[in-house]
Amino acid sequence: KELKIRLKHAGMKTPSKSEVVKEVASKYSVDEKQVVVDYIFSVKGIGESFAKVKILREKYETQASQAA
Repeated sequence: KELKIRLKHAGMKTPSKSEVVKEVASKYSVDEKQVVVDYIFSVKGIGESFAKVKILREKYETQASQAA
């Protein structure tokens, strides 16, 4: 599943990818390893960002963890 979401963060810094992963995983009741954030784009001056997020059917493993 691919999502394009709007993040409102007035008066705060742009959320990190890990914060977005935790929030999406919680909202959609999936494991955090199934959530991948492609990008977060901040809109200057209005406290909003846009993010492209994917929820995978299987857990996402990085190349480093596959080599171990």
